[in-house]
Amino acid sequence: MNRKINIALCGLRGHLDKFGRLINSYPESQAVAVWDPDYEAAKKAAEEVGGCEIYTDFDELMKMPDLDAVVITYHNIWHKELVLKAAKAGKHIFLEKPLCIELQDAYEMRDAVEAAGVKFFLTDPFVNSSTIFMKDFIESGKLGKLLTVRVRFSNNGNVFRSRSEDHIRTEVARMGGGMMSDTGGHPLHMVHYLLGKPSRIHARFSYLNDFNKSVGNEEYIAMLMEYPNDVTAIVESGMISPGYTSGVEINGTLGTIMEAGTGDRASAVRYRLTNLDPANKGFRTKDLSEWVDVQPDELPPAPDDHIRYFVKMVAYDLPNDGVGVDPASTHGMSLKSAVELMEMREAIYEAAKTGNGIFVK
Repeated sequence: MNRKINIALCGLRGHLDKFGRLINSYPESQAVAVWDPDYEAAKKAAEEVGGCEIYTDFDELMKMPDLDAVVITYHNIWHKELVLKAAKAGKHIFLEKPLCIELQDAYEMRDAVEAAGVKFFLTDPFVNSSTIFMKDFIESGKLGKLLTVRVRFSNNGNVFRSRSEDHIRTEVARMGGGMMSDTGGHPLHMVHYLLGKPSRIHARFSYLNDFNKSVGNEEYIAMLMEYPNDVTAIVESGMISPGYTSGVEINGTLGTIMEAGTGDRASAVRYRLTNLDPANKGFRTKDLSEWVDVQPDELPPAPDDHIRYFVKMVAYDLPNDGVGVDPASTHGMSLKSAVELMEMREAIYEAAKTGNGIFVK
């Protein structure tokens, strides 16, 4: 473009102030407006970001001259409506996860974005250099036949925050659920990045107390996902752990690679392999190599900051289907991947409700 990209910041639920500062730090973009139904909240955010007009009517915002794109961080239950309006108005869209609440809404959003031909980026900054390295390791064949992938991500969100019953009810109403509308999306994104969409899912929810269960505020989930060729993924996530924990472990017939996260989200990747072919000769633990620690300079370059990649999409006409494929873009998901995660989410809820394995659409 021969001018700066004009971006509006929409909704104050998420990291809007941070996004605004980042947008203003790039040579290609600037934040020009803030929208929220609460005028005082929008005014405060506009003052923090600087140089922004204030809107409380989203339809009026869509009429703003020379507005190119929107960053939507509003309550999950509003995602569909805001995305449909932005697409119809021809605005490029950066959306904070999750895509939406209902699977049918995901299909409508996909169709609207594709019909409008606008850029779309769903943010979820949890596929990092270590994840990219492990995906490349799988595809190299060094692990032999892939057997299992285990992804774990938990924090103390619902323990650390003291929440009244009214507050929990409000959050569930606006978020469209509990953990599966928040933290649970991170490990789903990671396993989808590594393996794609599973064929069938088994799931179980757990709750801190009966009240959270009664309002649908699931707080821990354990899932088993079935993939072709007898590959199994085990996914765990929750918001009632004593602290932040994360990890990925991938096993094949010829070895293991794993990542262990720490409290500051740093990661350590290590692997060990065997040169023996288990199809022809069995091997014992002593036939495995010593653990090899992957050094930081051996990892791929870090992905772009999510909002940075979105700005580059608009400024340099990068394709929507490159999101999640281009290593620089993995702090987000393409619309196609986001819809597949919604298909997985629907199967997860049904599996947890029925106790049965549910085939994914």
